[in-house]
Amino acid sequence: MEQYLNRKMMLLILPYLFLIVVLVAAIIDPSTILMIVLTILVLTTIAMHITFYIKFYTHENKTKEISDLTYRVKKIGAHAFNRFPIAIISYTDDHKVDWANFNAKSIFGEKIAKKHLNKICPSLYEKLSATDYTAEIHEQIYDVVNYHDKRLLYLVNVTSRQAAINEFYAKRLAVGYLNIDNYEDAVSELNEQKRSILNGTLNTFVMGWAKSEQIYAKSYSDAKYMLVLEYQKLLDVMHKKFEVLNRIKRISDKFDVTLTLSIGIACNEHNPYQMSEKALEILDLTQNRGGDQAAVQIDDQDIRFFGGKSNMVEKRNKVRARVVATELDELIEDASNVIVMPHKIPDTDAFGAATGVLNIVNRKGKDCFIVDDIRERDKTLDKVFSYLQENDSNILRSVVTPQIAMEICNKHTLLIVVDTQNPDLVVEQKLLSKAGTLVVIDHHRRGKRYIESPDLIYTETYASSTAELITEIIEYYPQKVVIPDITATCMLAGIVVDTNNFTYRTGSRTFDAASYLRKHGANTLEVQTMLRESYEEHLIRAELFEKVELTPYDMAIVVAEDMEDLTKIKLAQTADWLLMIENVKASFVIGKIEGNVVGISSRSFGEVNVQLIMEKLGGGGHLNNAATQLENITPFEARNLLVAKIEEYIEEVGNNEGHTT
Repeated sequence: MEQYLNRKMMLLILPYLFLIVVLVAAIIDPSTILMIVLTILVLTTIAMHITFYIKFYTHENKTKEISDLTYRVKKIGAHAFNRFPIAIISYTDDHKVDWANFNAKSIFGEKIAKKHLNKICPSLYEKLSATDYTAEIHEQIYDVVNYHDKRLLYLVNVTSRQAAINEFYAKRLAVGYLNIDNYEDAVSELNEQKRSILNGTLNTFVMGWAKSEQIYAKSYSDAKYMLVLEYQKLLDVMHKKFEVLNRIKRISDKFDVTLTLSIGIACNEHNPYQMSEKALEILDLTQNRGGDQAAVQIDDQDIRFFGGKSNMVEKRNKVRARVVATELDELIEDASNVIVMPHKIPDTDAFGAATGVLNIVNRKGKDCFIVDDIRERDKTLDKVFSYLQENDSNILRSVVTPQIAMEICNKHTLLIVVDTQNPDLVVEQKLLSKAGTLVVIDHHRRGKRYIESPDLIYTETYASSTAELITEIIEYYPQKVVIPDITATCMLAGIVVDTNNFTYRTGSRTFDAASYLRKHGANTLEVQTMLRESYEEHLIRAELFEKVELTPYDMAIVVAEDMEDLTKIKLAQTADWLLMIENVKASFVIGKIEGNVVGISSRSFGEVNVQLIMEKLGGGGHLNNAATQLENITPFEARNLLVAKIEEYIEEVGNNEGHTT
């Protein structure tokens, strides 16, 4: 500033010096020119003098204003630091407080200086590496902004805002659907009077439960209800584990019928129509899993399942099989060719079902191929292939590798997936998107991962096997389909293996299907020959029995740590045999089945839902018969993972029983 004034003064003095020189010259020689120059200099000097003083005083006033403003800003800043609703904390490199404003001290106390942030507030310190986060402090919610470079924390109390958000979410609506399973079969056995009483009892029961939970329920068809409820009420019902699933069993016992519930609920930000569509999709999922359960999806979270503790009741009405047979016939008619794809490492049921489909397509005069990866084939299935080779079966000419299947497949191809609904488990996943039309036929309960939007899906979890379902489709196909004896034998082998010689999940329709296949030449002796074990395999079984580990929950676990090339059949048979041990409620057999793939086969008599446990490991199946496959893991590591999931299951079941009434 001083240098600036000195320069201004020098510029002001110079004209005066020049004026003096000209004035002296004019006195010595008073000519007209000198007088004019003198006049100009005088006027210029006066003008410069006036300009200087104007600028000087203006600058001085601005300097004073800036000084006043700086003082006021500092005063306002000091007031803001201490009075604005923002807590500010400055901390050192070692996370100790070196300064805090009034609001920070009102939250954490006056004497917080020099204290470590972790001692002042652990929840604040735990997230210190983040830039923006939320912390709960003394039952209040704060938004925290951390300026790492300046080591400053800004805290804003947002408790009121969070309360408003929570209230909004608590009041948002969820849409659901409730169906009474097996209703038609149940009422068909009752006379008119009992049927009327049962209908009234069921309606009173459902509406009473809905009212007690503050749920709006509206019946839109026999044994079908639409549900509308608030998000907070949905959480309450979930906390109670949908106790209504257990309470309906009292009505079943009273009327001597078998009734269960299927419930699907969606809660998201979409419009009511989209939410309703999602709820129907979830309801369909629960029914494909066997019913007697509720499924809930909140926003984009994973679907949560409740219940599912009972086996699905066999349906005596075969109308669905007839409808599927007709729809399948139309799809085959419109296709240029057909590819049948089982799951990875196919077993006798998957391959037997595939041969049945092959026979249907051949009846229509269309090309049909079965996808099989010889590198991933169950050893028991090798015996089936040997049987086909010995009989020079045409089936072998229709078996192709995944690579050839990809070349054959086009937008006019019909792809039929059998014995699985999980896209991760099919032989060649790329075929799912390449084929123009898609059909899924399976008897397993649907898991969280499933093939989406097929053109036709036929899943009946009451069925013993997929081969049983294909047999019924053949039986009710619009045109007569003659099954060759070799095909019938392969399909019967699938039923025998999946039922463990008609022990598990065997209903009257299972025997009907077996009888139908037997009439068409199925050779039961050949089936038993295929499934016979060698002497070495019997030794393996004995060795597996020596490895039995009994858990505190009366479950038997076998880990085949040092045993290579076990088959899924061997694991399943061992699990079956383990159930023969007294007091064993569930069995699990773990071993390598192919390369780096570890298989787990599980069985139970129904008291333990092994399907729920296997689902936690990415597998699935049925309540008393389920399995999974894990990659890049050792059998012992798989055992530890299994034990952890069993613990989870036991805890969930305990909570569920605690909420039942």
